Amino acid sequence: MEEIWENIAGYEGYYQVSTMGRVRSLDRTINRRSGLPTQQKGEISKFFKRTYLYVGLSKNGKRKFRDIHRLVAETFILNPLNKPMVNHINGNKLDNRLENLEWATASENQVHSNRIGLANQKGSRNPSAKLDLAQALEIRRLTKSMSRSEIAKRFNISPRNVRSIELRETWNYEPA
Repeated sequence: MEEIWENIAGYEGYYQVSTMGRVRSLDRTINRRSGLPTQQKGEISKFFKRTYLYVGLSKNGKRKFRDIHRLVAETFILNPLNKPMVNHINGNKLDNRLENLEWATASENQVHSNRIGLANQKGSRNPSAKLDLAQALEIRRLTKSMSRSEIAKRFNISPRNVRSIELRETWNYEPA
């Protein structure tokens, strides 16, 4: 698929997004704090990562952070039913190519998540998990003889995480 670039709504002349899920700034003149105009060369924007990839867009001295998948969808995918969410068809939240995105309702998004196996991300299946079940059970066992601070240092987590495991706020199930 050929990469196509379009202006980002509200940032025309500043930024563009592509069908491949990339964002670039455009060549432009900006005013420095000193008041002097300076030519700024356009470039592919660096992205940041949380659950989704996002970029910082600056205009008139104000910076806003936007999810890349939303920028691609808003720019290239019609949304006549005004669906509020953008679904990643293959389940990979880092794949922001146009062909991998579609508008969805919360219900449609949940059904899709269940169908492809993303919904059950408890414990070790959660991509953000720092521990596995054996470590969680070990932490629970150690709380009887060690302080939360000592356990936290041993597992490189916070004492608050130790408390959550101990009280079964997290890792609240036993192995099958």
